Amino acid sequence: MKQIYGLGKVNQGKLTLNNSQIFKEELKNLNGDVVITVAEGRGKRSTQQNRYYWGQVCTLISETTGYTPEEVHDFLKEKFLTDKKHIVIAGEERDIEQATTTRLTTKEFEEYCENIRRWASSVLNINIPDPNS
Repeated sequence: MKQIYGLGKVNQGKLTLNNSQIFKEELKNLNGDVVITVAEGRGKRSTQQNRYYWGQVCTLISETTGYTPEEVHDFLKEKFLTDKKHIVIAGEERDIEQATTTRLTTKEFEEYCENIRRWASSVLNINIPDPNS
């Protein structure tokens, strides 16, 4: 079964494709019955969020604790992204660590940073500014 995909935005119930011309060209290769599915995208964290995280969050905690920003990052992932998966294959059990910030959506990454800001304020007495301040 041939499939085509398109990215776009929905605003007030109206779908706008990012590259509608290419999508229309791909439609010409289909014939007959089709299934149309629209799903919310999982926008990965933005470049701006990434700069904020490394430039503010990790750097401020690093300066306070004496650890490198990379060490702080590893610590924060372990503390706030405790997403482990329990796998059993052929009777052998393993807990697989899945802590990574690269797969977080923009919203999930925002929540991750908010949790860190609250923790840093109460435990380390560090005021990490909001990204929009």
